[in-house]
Amino acid sequence: MSTSIPDTETLSKLSHLEVFDASGKKVRFGSLFENQTVTVVFIRHFFCGNCQLYVSQLSSEFQKLSQVFKEANVDIIAIGCGDWQPIEKYSDITGFPSSKIFADPSLGVFHGLGMDIQTLARTPTGEKRASYLTEGIIKGSLWSIWKGLKNPRLIGKQGNIAQLGGEFILGPGNRCTFAHRMRHTEDHAEISELLEGAGLRWSESKTFSGYDKPLQQDWTFSSLNIPRSILSGCECINKASNFHTAGVDVDIPKTFGALLIGAVFASFLSGGITVQTLVYFKLYPSDGSNVKTLVIALWLLDACHTALIWSSQWEYFIGLYGMAEKIDYISTTLALSIVITGVLTFLVHSFFAHRIFLCMSYAHSSFNMLTVALSPVCPLYDSEQTEMVSCGSSGRHRYLETCFSDGYNGYYFREHVRWLFTLGLALSSAVDVLITSSLFMLLRRSKMEGGSLDGVIDTLILYTFETGSVTCAATIVSMICWISIPTQLIFMALHFIIGKFYTMSLLVTLNTRRGLRDVQSRGSSSGRGRTAFVLDNRRPKRKSKDIGGGSDNGYDLGKVTELQINVERSVQYTRDSYTELTSAYGPNTP
Repeated sequence: MSTSIPDTETLSKLSHLEVFDASGKKVRFGSLFENQTVTVVFIRHFFCGNCQLYVSQLSSEFQKLSQVFKEANVDIIAIGCGDWQPIEKYSDITGFPSSKIFADPSLGVFHGLGMDIQTLARTPTGEKRASYLTEGIIKGSLWSIWKGLKNPRLIGKQGNIAQLGGEFILGPGNRCTFAHRMRHTEDHAEISELLEGAGLRWSESKTFSGYDKPLQQDWTFSSLNIPRSILSGCECINKASNFHTAGVDVDIPKTFGALLIGAVFASFLSGGITVQTLVYFKLYPSDGSNVKTLVIALWLLDACHTALIWSSQWEYFIGLYGMAEKIDYISTTLALSIVITGVLTFLVHSFFAHRIFLCMSYAHSSFNMLTVALSPVCPLYDSEQTEMVSCGSSGRHRYLETCFSDGYNGYYFREHVRWLFTLGLALSSAVDVLITSSLFMLLRRSKMEGGSLDGVIDTLILYTFETGSVTCAATIVSMICWISIPTQLIFMALHFIIGKFYTMSLLVTLNTRRGLRDVQSRGSSSGRGRTAFVLDNRRPKRKSKDIGGGSDNGYDLGKVTELQINVERSVQYTRDSYTELTSAYGPNTP
């Protein structure tokens, strides 16, 4: 049976078998649980994405309850069925200490404990998937393949991909108090069961008041009783599921509902962006390759952004169906959508900053330089905050190692990098204000009283204000929602459409050029239009009632001198490309 306890004689025989540590050194299996209780997790091959998720969550719980385990003299180790070489890489991915990971390439311990099943079967139809499986089937499989391709020297050393594992609680000595053998590839025991099997219990005297508040640290030990105020802040202490809301009701309309509405509006805007892109290529086939490349890049990024948004919706509504408490889980696709929003913001800000640079005739304006310098800051902060969420246990962000290894990473994100996300939104709106103000000042300076282009300039000022205010307002409202109600996802719904607004503002700016040129050109048939006016420099003289005296309305037509004034109209404009500008006027032209 999958839960049958191995007897003392079996454990005594197995204790003499050897496994390998991360350095390739042989270690006697029995020495691992000779003097203490050890929870032994037998994983499948080292490239298995599902096992990596499981071990990552196990590592998170072990670190948060390290004092509990230390007081109880309980340890946790993992044993894989491959060679020892992949152990270090496995530790980097999962955050599980490499000193507690071992390899059993001979499968002697696996088979000795009854783990003989070799299959690639997944969760049977009608059976609920384990709660540690936060990734979809396709995504998990692709992730495993990618890990193998990314580490080609480890291919073939990961172990038998069909071998199943299990979980045992052994020691002290040759005794076993808990056994669970996998029946398929998604059948690891719930982490809560392992903790209970190790003898951990909690008290009902305290409750956790909300997952948006810091975990309480005033607990004490009493026969291994742990106050629920501590364990309820962890993702896994729940008999029914690895993830729960710690007693907090999930507001479905303001979480799932907000995400869904944001995704729908983002899709509408994405359709508008596609239309604007087609209009651009129809109206401006002779534009430079740089501008065309930018438009294509924006359209492709927008399409990817929309796909990632709906992929995250699928994960929340289908992959995690019926588990409302997992709304606090930050999926990979959701994080990547934030990255693309940052890239779109960077490209649009850079485009407008470059146009300001050209329009100012390369003058060394501190205001202009500030705009150009700050334009990439916001997307860089957006990308950095997403990296900090998704990087796991790497380097200087190690304190966020649980963010993608458990379903409560929203809490850690709000506690540790809330300031970073806020700063990114604030800088984005600040750059919008700088760019809009710069363009407004430049256009105002270009106006001349009674000038023929005043109407065009007024239209440009209106367009500048409208496009700048829309993006800035969306960013500010998203930031306000993030600061005031971070546990609701209204801010994320607005963040879905921010990148769309930026892309749309650039495309609208490009596509309105034809209309502005038509308005300007209606006053003259060409770039140099001449109009003659006949003026007279004399006052009319009253004459007698001589109707036939060769006069017209009091003027003597024979003595009138005609004065012709030719009005020459010229148009000054700035080219979009610096290369075109220098080729037309010379490299030293201001």
